[in-house]
Amino acid sequence: MQRLVHTLGLLLGLSFLASTARAEAIPLNNHTRLGQRLTATMPWNGVWIIAPSWSDNEGGLTLTIWDSPERKTKLAQDTFVDFADNAHLEVWLPKPLPPGPLYWEIGERTGQTRVGLYAQTLPAETDDCAYFDGVANRKLKFNSGPTYSPGRQFADAAEMLATLQADATLTDKVAACRELATAGGPDAIPVLAGLLGDEALSHMARYALEPMPYPAVDEALRAALGKLQGKQLVGVVNSLGVRRDAKAVAPLAGLLGHADPAVAAAAAVALGRVGTPDAALALLKALANPTPAIREGALQGADLLVAEGNTKLAQGLWTRLAAPDQPVPVRQAALRAMLMANSALLAEQLRSADPLVFRTALWVLPRELPGADVTRAGAATLADLPADRQPLLIVALAGRGDQAALSCFLATAKSEAKELRLATVQGLPAVGGEAAIAPLVAALTDSDGDVAKAARNGLEVLPRPAVDQALVALLASPDKAPRLVALDLVARRQTQAALPAVLVALRGDDAEIRLAALNASRNLAGVDDIPALVQVLSQTTEAAERKAAEGALGAVCSRCGEAAVK
Repeated sequence: MQRLVHTLGLLLGLSFLASTARAEAIPLNNHTRLGQRLTATMPWNGVWIIAPSWSDNEGGLTLTIWDSPERKTKLAQDTFVDFADNAHLEVWLPKPLPPGPLYWEIGERTGQTRVGLYAQTLPAETDDCAYFDGVANRKLKFNSGPTYSPGRQFADAAEMLATLQADATLTDKVAACRELATAGGPDAIPVLAGLLGDEALSHMARYALEPMPYPAVDEALRAALGKLQGKQLVGVVNSLGVRRDAKAVAPLAGLLGHADPAVAAAAAVALGRVGTPDAALALLKALANPTPAIREGALQGADLLVAEGNTKLAQGLWTRLAAPDQPVPVRQAALRAMLMANSALLAEQLRSADPLVFRTALWVLPRELPGADVTRAGAATLADLPADRQPLLIVALAGRGDQAALSCFLATAKSEAKELRLATVQGLPAVGGEAAIAPLVAALTDSDGDVAKAARNGLEVLPRPAVDQALVALLASPDKAPRLVALDLVARRQTQAALPAVLVALRGDDAEIRLAALNASRNLAGVDDIPALVQVLSQTTEAAERKAAEGALGAVCSRCGEAAVK
């Protein structure tokens, strides 16, 4: 029975794996982080995910369990590198937690190719859904689930330690290590430290040691650095990073030049996880001859420095990582982090002659920098940008949906440059509210067809009663072109207030206006308007008008049912 629940969890994972043929593979490369909210229905002690690596078995990610999508408390974390395609990855908690909601995320991608998750479409919206860069998509779910605890196998810590020191099976020793993670005291540290070099048990020994709140654990891990090689050494280095052992900075820095690339890479990442000023200085020095792991460690270390208020040192790391000689993804990550820590850099980055700097700022602007001041700062750079960049900035500002950009949009709506005018008209509904109506109405008769079409599309969907009022007023225009557009829009918006003007247009002298009014009548006319439509049908000699009148009458009769017949 103790293993039944765990077995069921594994079977559930296998069933998800079998369903990946029907799921969409989402690469982490396209996002900063991907997450999933879940609800555990019984006591749980971890999370599993199915992670594709697009068949090349290269690249890595960090899987973190949080208390909620707000990410206030980190519950557990592990990093996976070069895993097999469609790998079943697990992260375990230090101790089981009761049933309830939980949240996990992957991020900090490593490698040169793609890694990610499988997403499936849900039958209905739900809170237990996928998150993209912190934003919920209530119709998608990533293939994952809680790992349910199999329960206690041993009576107390003494029995666990006795098992580790006896001629027990590997399965029992693994279980003893797992339970010592929550039940072990200081007396367990020497026993577990003695297993750090054991090929079969070193991982579980570290699993037990990592959550223990005793300085002696750090001492034991540091002491093991000079005694181990290969995977066991890499594991201990990782554990020192997880524990953020400040006293390990010097020995970890010494391993950056280790002959084993895996050890050197683990040391770099561990220094980033330690995240102290000394660790950051060691990584800054190492950036003179960077490796992917050194860059990864520097990025993570900078984030921790900012969280602890040391922005100045973090800025030094980011500046080096954002240099033109660094790989594009690294530069983008550093530039984004710089903006997130100091939004005052936005104008400088938008004005940069470097296309990558500009594009990164353009990506961050609509997504991750809140506040009207940021909107105004971005808009203020528009006049300084080359003509080909101005429409791109307008699109980014529209993505913020902030009325602080309205004055900028009202100015660019009159631009002589078609692309800038088009981007402005397309974005006005998002930033202007009712103030967007007048410029959109003005753009309805723009000399460029694309701009005029964008104005029509904007007015069609803008949920404002003032739009209907503006269109009714436009129906009285002495000019034919705006009246035709208005007739089309009142039909699309089903603007009942426009019906009297539409009926007047049915009796006008212009055949094109009459035809447009008949088409609008299909959506607006009611039972009381049937005589007017019949009169048009009986008097017209134009085939197109006759057909339109018949269609309008048929639509009214269909919509109004028996009342129309009577």
